[in-house]
Amino acid sequence: MAMFETRDAREMTRRQREEERSADGLDEVQEPSEESFPASDASSWTPVPGVGSPTREQMLRQCGRFKLVRDTQGLWWVFMSRGGSVWYWHPEVRLWFANCRPYHTEQEATAGLEKILAHEQAEDLEKQHVPT
Repeated sequence: MAMFETRDAREMTRRQREEERSADGLDEVQEPSEESFPASDASSWTPVPGVGSPTREQMLRQCGRFKLVRDTQGLWWVFMSRGGSVWYWHPEVRLWFANCRPYHTEQEATAGLEKILAHEQAEDLEKQHVPT
C-alpha cells in the first residue's frame, strides 16, 4: 500500500509541476532547456567564441583602410568602411563583397585593386565609387 501512496504522491507532484508550467507558459521542451541553461553556456574561461580552431590571420600589407591578410586558407584584401562595414575584394569581378574568398598568391588577390590602393594612399578615395 505504501508503494501506491508514493506513486500517487509523485503523480500529484508531476501534475502540480505541469499546472505551474502551463501557468508560466512553459512547454515540455522549454522547461528542461531553462533548467539546464547554465550548463549549456560556454565556460567563462573559453578564450575564443565560436566552434573550431581560431584562424591565425596575419596582416601582410596595409594601405589606409585596406589590409592584405593571409591565413591557412590563402590571401585576401579586406576593407573596413567608415560606417564599420567589412568588404572583401573579389578580383575576378573587380568588386567588393561581404563574403571572403581566399586566393593562392598576392598577385591573384590584388588583381585590379592597384588604382583603388593608389587613391587610398593619395587620400582621395572618397571621390571614387567605393562602398561606404
